[in-house]
Amino acid sequence: MIRTFTILFLLLCAAALSAQQIPEAVQNRNLTADADFSAAMNLFSKSQDNENIFAAAAALADCPPPKSYENNLYDIVISSDEHGPRQFFAAIILTSMSADNKELLPSLQDAYQTAKDTVLKAYAAAAVSIINPADKTKSDDVISLYSYDKIFALKAINYLYSGDDKIISALKNAAGSKDVNVRKGAAQMLGTFINEKSAKILFKMLDKEKDAEVSSAIAFSISRMPQFASADIKKCLNIKYSTRPAFTCSLALGFMPGAGFEILKGSLSDANENVQINALRAAAAAAEVLSGKDTASYSSDVKFDKQNLKTLIPQIASMGANSKSDKVKEYADTAGKSFQKLM
Repeated sequence: MIRTFTILFLLLCAAALSAQQIPEAVQNRNLTADADFSAAMNLFSKSQDNENIFAAAAALADCPPPKSYENNLYDIVISSDEHGPRQFFAAIILTSMSADNKELLPSLQDAYQTAKDTVLKAYAAAAVSIINPADKTKSDDVISLYSYDKIFALKAINYLYSGDDKIISALKNAAGSKDVNVRKGAAQMLGTFINEKSAKILFKMLDKEKDAEVSSAIAFSISRMPQFASADIKKCLNIKYSTRPAFTCSLALGFMPGAGFEILKGSLSDANENVQINALRAAAAAAEVLSGKDTASYSSDVKFDKQNLKTLIPQIASMGANSKSDKVKEYADTAGKSFQKLM
């Protein structure tokens, strides 16, 4: 049986780990060649460092190794002297390799019941769901895993529900959870199902969500589906600028500098103060993302989108100098400072 344990979970973030100790393929969770699997298994089975074990385990769960590694992993699972985290993740990897490993179900159920770390609990829930998809009681835990391991969470949710419609229905239920991790996972996962239903759920979340991280996740997912979100973006720009929903709406528009440019340009000229301020905040967000390190996540043509955004500089400068609203002037000045990063 897998031993229970409590650890400080490091979000399985390979970027935070040492490049000297962990092979690049493991850090990127992109195992393709035999050498990649061998290096990952060697790190996973021999390291005494939890960070290394987590990094290798995440890579092997996302990119299941060949069947030839199965016996080694089972040896780890049944060993009475094995390191706790390694024993737990060996069962996770075996589950990812095959849903037919039903003999692992009792120990994974036990791990789910006893785990105190929410991410470990979510991994156990995902593994249980893959082996026994008839039991949908752990659906929310699986959805919460998406923030830490997109591939394994999606694998599990696809075992639980057949077809996008049923998955989106489960995400709609999870969006109303009291657990912030579940809501965050739901918001992020909805961004992978780009359609009108997902967009409507996300805008309902936008209206109610108070947590900053979940709001950011909602904004990013909305930004991925401009063809279904543009009309509601225009509407939510009218929300009182000082509220959380208004901030989330601004962020969503700012995260789509390409498709959202015409909405942004038109909204800056709107007579409504809230629309102007929300648009200025969106413009500042767009400038920040286009001048940041992760521009590829937000733009398919960074150079073009930067040039487009720069055409708004005279209008924003005029708002900062000539607006009758002190608040509009304040937000225009802030946007101007963000635009300096584009130069």
